[in-house]
Amino acid sequence: MRFAMLIDNVSSAERIEYCARTIDRAVTKDWFVFPWEAVAPDAAIAQDAAEVPDRIA
Repeated sequence: MRFAMLIDNVSSAERIEYCARTIDRAVTKDWFVFPWEAVAPDAAIAQDAAEVPDRIA
């Protein structure tokens, strides 16, 4: 069995075989909003992101 993800976090204990992008969450604090998550108004997405300031670069 093989696993794939859009974004792989290098500090994750789980290993995958395929990914579109690799990041290190200790360095990259970008907040990723995928198209299927963006059904909420922009203000609601921004509020969710602001709840954990460490996630915002």
